Amino acid sequence: MTRHRPLPSHHIFDRLSAYHASHRPLPVAVCHPCSEVALRAALEAAEHGLIEPTLVGPVAEIRSCAADAGLDLAPYALLDVRDDVEAAVKAV
Repeated sequence: MTRHRPLPSHHIFDRLSAYHASHRPLPVAVCHPCSEVALRAALEAAEHGLIEPTLVGPVAEIRSCAADAGLDLAPYALLDVRDDVEAAVKAV
């Protein structure tokens, strides 16, 4: 079993932490994570064991964003699509 970083100790995370302790990560299609904020949010949620993301968008753009931000995409599934509209369709 993979060990995950504990969630930060803030009262707003108490219920989320309790849920996480007794459930597996949820499979989530992350639509067009082509900004550092969107990509980092998805990867941090995965690192905390909350989600198992599939990154849906133009893979070259996602990889470029990850490289610029110093993020490792190796553990994650990517689904290559043309643009944000196709990403939305595939993610649903």
